[in-house]
Amino acid sequence: MLFKRHPSHAALLSVLNHTAPAEEQKLIMAHLTTCVRCRTVADSYEATLSDLNVFGRSRQSSGDARTKAHSFRNGRIFWSLAIRVSVGIITVAFFALMFLWFRHLQPVDAAELLSRAEAAQAPAKANEHHYRLQLGKHAGAAICNTADERWARSIYLSTHPCGCVHNALIKAHWNNEAMLSVRSYRQWHDQLARHRDSVLHEEQYWTIKTDTDQGILQSASLRLRSSDFRPVELTLEFANLEPISVMEW
Repeated sequence: MLFKRHPSHAALLSVLNHTAPAEEQKLIMAHLTTCVRCRTVADSYEATLSDLNVFGRSRQSSGDARTKAHSFRNGRIFWSLAIRVSVGIITVAFFALMFLWFRHLQPVDAAELLSRAEAAQAPAKANEHHYRLQLGKHAGAAICNTADERWARSIYLSTHPCGCVHNALIKAHWNNEAMLSVRSYRQWHDQLARHRDSVLHEEQYWTIKTDTDQGILQSASLRLRSSDFRPVELTLEFANLEPISVMEW
């Protein structure tokens, strides 16, 4: 299955091997004419496949020469046929394993995963969601609840932990009303000129983490449920604040 923005590496490989269905091959080839990222990946695979073809031809030529000499000396053609069959089996097995490996891994970058998750996330009204924010991981850590009237009216004192969190979110332009949202994460992510992304896939969750030296929000980490890409936890790290864990209330 293709991602919203880019075809998977396995799909690219099947197109280059001419094993993809005609309609899929047509769509992906059209995508490659406009997508620099996928064109770069495809060029890398094409170079690898070219090297493998040259290697296979050189092995076949070498095998043919040895087989002819052996047949001339002994009058046998058995080894010639055995070598040809072996090379064919090895080549087919190699590409089959390579195809299955890439289909299993399907490398995903943060932009692809955010696009996929945003498409899967159903729109909802902001007032349908309330969030629990925990400042720090230690015992006695401050807890803020967006259902609290003080949070809704932004009347915390600036010295109150929840007031500090509220002010930090505003300065970072993070959507307070849809805090645990793929769209909120992507909007912050996409406006960064400098950032470093990482993606972790566990058995039940995907986790996207973005670090930056741009702005007050230095790092954000969004955990998504693998089955339906539903956001389940958000961790925000601000300068001069303990990490903030956000979960739906």
